[in-house]
Amino acid sequence: MDVTLFFLRADGEALAPETRRIFRTATVNDRARQALQALFEGSESGLPPSVPPGTSVREIYIAGDGTAYVDLSPEFREGLDRGSEDAVEAIYAVVNTLAVNFSEIHKVKILVAGDEADNVGGHLDLSHPILPEMSLVWSGAPRAPRAPRPNAAPPTDASAPPGAAPPQAWAADPNHVDPNHADPNQPAKSRDARPPIGSDAAPFRL
Repeated sequence: MDVTLFFLRADGEALAPETRRIFRTATVNDRARQALQALFEGSESGLPPSVPPGTSVREIYIAGDGTAYVDLSPEFREGLDRGSEDAVEAIYAVVNTLAVNFSEIHKVKILVAGDEADNVGGHLDLSHPILPEMSLVWSGAPRAPRAPRPNAAPPTDASAPPGAAPPQAWAADPNHVDPNHADPNQPAKSRDARPPIGSDAAPFRL
């Protein structure tokens, strides 16, 4: 059977999917273990690894509520504790690989060497199960054109009647704040904000 694994994109800015073939064995536990082992062995197309080298699966257990308990080797924590900037991608590479490929798995609780992994990489909370997050995965789709700046002259429409207000091309941009109607009490939106680890958003499926 084919499964989708998640490595790093070449520039390291997102996860990149790669298809791999595993054996369709009798239990989902065994198939999930195969998928993670394939992830930890690395990409076959030259993509950078998404998890620290040497990481392996010690044990995996899938509970009736759809939570997969995954016990990883110490290399997972050690690699991220050494200052890896890809801790978020490493965690979601594991979570997405399991939740996307196996309908029995809805969220993932990561353990390290049999112990609770409350903190990995210095700032990531793993004390609770984590839902998949597909917004970190590169889709390959081209980026949408950037909306004009508010102070730029909007395009004119020769067919518009005299005196008609010019079209506001940026009005459809949900991230644009009109300086004439901005609420100083509202925090500015961040285009680069990542989803919180373990958010309760509904799981995604490919």
